[in-house]
Amino acid sequence: MISGVFKPADASEARISWMIPETGTPLEIYAVVDPEQHMEDGDRANNVANRSLVIADLVLAMATWKKSGDNQYSVTAKVINYGALASSPTNIRFRKDGPQGPIVFQQGIPGLAVNESYYVTAIHDVAEIEMPVGILFGICVDEEKQRDGI
Repeated sequence: MISGVFKPADASEARISWMIPETGTPLEIYAVVDPEQHMEDGDRANNVANRSLVIADLVLAMATWKKSGDNQYSVTAKVINYGALASSPTNIRFRKDGPQGPIVFQQGIPGLAVNESYYVTAIHDVAEIEMPVGILFGICVDEEKQRDGI
């Protein structure tokens, strides 16, 4: 518990110890300033903060490429669920020219258990590209925010 009066823009830190229970669903923790409303406040809406603590967390762990034919390169991405819960099925997209570029390949990936990984390989035809030129890919996992949690 924090006591005392705060001047505008003052901040303070509070910590708790909490044993997270075994669960199969995301958990939220909330912090509330002056929950019994003992003090006057100009904006009560900014007195609550919350955070999801037990969630799935899909991470693009690595990406590699190799020449797979005369005019073809394969790009392989590894996705890992580093979260505390299994993830929901979602999509992985390979985009040309970076994370906002046009989609050149998309594939659904299944829900992943905690620490489970999944590999996806896209084949890219480079016949119309003058070589040697760098080819930039953006690889995006769960752009639609289908996973549980965040």
